[in-house]
Amino acid sequence: MLAIGLALWLLALPQDRPAGAPVSDTVAAAKTLYAAGAYEEAIARLGSPDAPGASAEGEQYRALCLLALGRSDDAKLAIEQLVTRNPFFTLYNSDVSPRLVTLLRDVRRRVLPARVRSLYAAAKVDFEQRQYSKAATQLNEMIMLLADEDLAADQASFGDLKLLAEGFLLLSEREISAATRAAEIGVAKPAERTDPAPVPVRLYSVEDRDVVAPVEISRAMPAWTLPNNAAQAVEYRGVLRIVIDDQGRVELAALMSPVSPSYDPVLIAAAKEWKFKPAMKNGSPVRYQKLIGVVLKPR
Repeated sequence: MLAIGLALWLLALPQDRPAGAPVSDTVAAAKTLYAAGAYEEAIARLGSPDAPGASAEGEQYRALCLLALGRSDDAKLAIEQLVTRNPFFTLYNSDVSPRLVTLLRDVRRRVLPARVRSLYAAAKVDFEQRQYSKAATQLNEMIMLLADEDLAADQASFGDLKLLAEGFLLLSEREISAATRAAEIGVAKPAERTDPAPVPVRLYSVEDRDVVAPVEISRAMPAWTLPNNAAQAVEYRGVLRIVIDDQGRVELAALMSPVSPSYDPVLIAAAKEWKFKPAMKNGSPVRYQKLIGVVLKPR
C-alpha cells in the first residue's frame, strides 16, 4: 500500500513548472523526486536550464538525475553550462554523489583556464577604452579564480598573466579613485565629443603567444644612491610597466608599485629613453606592454 500511495502521489505532482511558480518550490519538488528515484520526473519538473530563474541548485540536481540515469555525457554538459555561467559554483551539500564531485572538479579544471583568459582579454579592452569600473570588476574575478584550488596545477603558466592583471587592476582603481575625487569637488566634465572616438590600437603582451616580444637595443638602468646608511640593510622592490610602440620607442612608463621615492622619477625618465626592436605579429610591428620587476640592493 505504501508503494502504491507513493506512486500515486508522484503522479499527482505537476510535471512542468507552473507559470510563476517560485524557483525554490520547483527545486524542492525536484529534490523530493530525486530522493524517490523518479529521475525523469525530476528533470521534467526542473524545466529548461535556460529558462529565466533557473537556479544553480536545480542544475546540480539535474546533473545528479542524469548520472543516475547513466547519461554521463548529458550530465557533463549540464555541469559545463553551470560552471560557464557561474565559475565559482560549489556543491550545495556534502552528501552528494562522489561521481558528481569528481565530474564537477574535472569540468572546472577544463573550463576555468579559458574563463581566466577571456576575463583578462575583456578587461584589457575595457581598460584601453577607459571603462575602468568594468575592467576592475573583471580583473577582480580573474584574480579570485586564479586562487581557486582547481587551478593549482596551472599556477606556473598563469604567473605572467596574473602579474599583468594585478597591474591593470591597480591602475584601474587609481583611475576610479581619481574620478571619484574629481566628482566630489565638482570638477566640470569635459564637453561631449561630437566626432567619433578614435579606435584604440591593439596592445599586446606576453599573454599573446603569436607575437614575438620586443628585443632590447638599449636599456640603461640609472644609478642608485643610497639615501642613508640605514638603507644598506634594505632591499627595495617595485614593478615598472612600459608600453613600446611599433617603432620600438617607449611611449609610456609608469610604476605599478613604487620602488623608492628618490629613485622612482629617475627610473621613469630613464625608461622613456630605452630603445627596442618592436614586437612583431605576422611580420608587422605592433604595440607591446612589458612588466619589469625592479630590485635595488646595496652592494
